[in-house]
Amino acid sequence: MLYVRAVLLGCVAAATAQAACARPPSSPALSRERPPGDGAECPSGLEAAWRGDFDRPDWLERWDPGAKVDYGAANARAIGDARFGSALRVLYPAGSSSSSFAREGHPLGGLEFKAHLPGGGRSIFLSYWLRFAPGFAWVKGGKLPGVCGGSCPSGGAVVTGRGGWSMRLMWRAGGSGEQYAYILPAQPYGTELGLGAWSFTTGEWHRVAQEIVLNAAGAADGQSRVWFDVDPALPPTFEAKNLTYRQDDTPADTLFFSTFFGGHDAGWATPADTFVDFAHFVVCR
Repeated sequence: MLYVRAVLLGCVAAATAQAACARPPSSPALSRERPPGDGAECPSGLEAAWRGDFDRPDWLERWDPGAKVDYGAANARAIGDARFGSALRVLYPAGSSSSSFAREGHPLGGLEFKAHLPGGGRSIFLSYWLRFAPGFAWVKGGKLPGVCGGSCPSGGAVVTGRGGWSMRLMWRAGGSGEQYAYILPAQPYGTELGLGAWSFTTGEWHRVAQEIVLNAAGAADGQSRVWFDVDPALPPTFEAKNLTYRQDDTPADTLFFSTFFGGHDAGWATPADTFVDFAHFVVCR
């Protein structure tokens, strides 16, 4: 099985495997073929600029040669999948919550890394597929990948509107979905948007997509849209307007792959070993 940590070690395979490790001459992990899916890849007026899959051991290096795993490399492994060909299975050991909870001596669950995406500017559309394990215990909730810019604040970081913002997704109790933002006005542990606008289920693939339109500096005109199991050519499942992500020109240029149970304390921790599968990431510009 292919582990994320193999990416950090690089392609140190024998000469017979060197061809498989060679970096393609085009953009990292960019494919011109559409994989299995439902509906359009992008909203009207946008085109796919990047696709990320898990079909090679150096997938993270292909996504972004400068990307590094912040934590949880041992919790991730690539698996084969009948629908997508490959997927990334992220493990959450029993008793695990956030990385800060793990630093107190508890199990470490989930995975976090940041990958720089092609392009930049004021807007970005990201979609991916995920599948919660059969019998997945929702507890109080947990984080899911999203997008960010600059310092990509999280973990209770102070948000000033300068130098960074982030917008991830979350599952909450009972499988309710929401967006989880580090934007203005600053909240001690992030801003929740759209709680219950959609609901996750276990044991089946869901497609989630979010489009971020950053505000102009000094204006509260930012937007965020989420499509859940809906063709992005159709109206979004949830939409928020008049948002303030920034007070400067920090762009939208980073995939924030961040997933764990929590929250911080034992009340958020998973009661049993479990996992979530992720597949086929697409960025549209």
